[in-house]
Amino acid sequence: MTSKQSIKSLSYLCAVLASTSIFAAPAHGNYEGVEATPVPLLGGDKTILEQTYAYPTGAPLIKSYNVTIGAGKATDVHAHSIPVLVYMVSGQMEVDYGSKGKRTIKGGESYVEAINWCHQARTVGNKPVKILVSYLGQADADNMKPTVCAKLE
Repeated sequence: MTSKQSIKSLSYLCAVLASTSIFAAPAHGNYEGVEATPVPLLGGDKTILEQTYAYPTGAPLIKSYNVTIGAGKATDVHAHSIPVLVYMVSGQMEVDYGSKGKRTIKGGESYVEAINWCHQARTVGNKPVKILVSYLGQADADNMKPTVCAKLE
């Protein structure tokens, strides 16, 4: 798959996600009778840690998951080897990137997760967080599963 095809696939995914009711908010555009509101993407064309990224080569595979982290809970310390698009549906979480600092993500925001950098997310406040996580990976490769880290870097 070429870089141009990968970008086209990601653009399609973003358009589909933006047109679903999960992103309901005042409309900023109307196309073919579908209202679409842009989702704030922290960092734009780089990861949340300002890393540039490229999509894996080979046959593309995109998997999305609805993730809930309970109030007062945290993920294990882990890293991703591929681009991961994160959309915070509701709640607020803090992601600790060790020596790169902490970032707070609020409902309605999205970002591309750090690549090959150990991090840990935890909820902020007394409510769970709901997240839509899309892994932009490769078919026939086990690159969707996060790598467990012993500690933050």
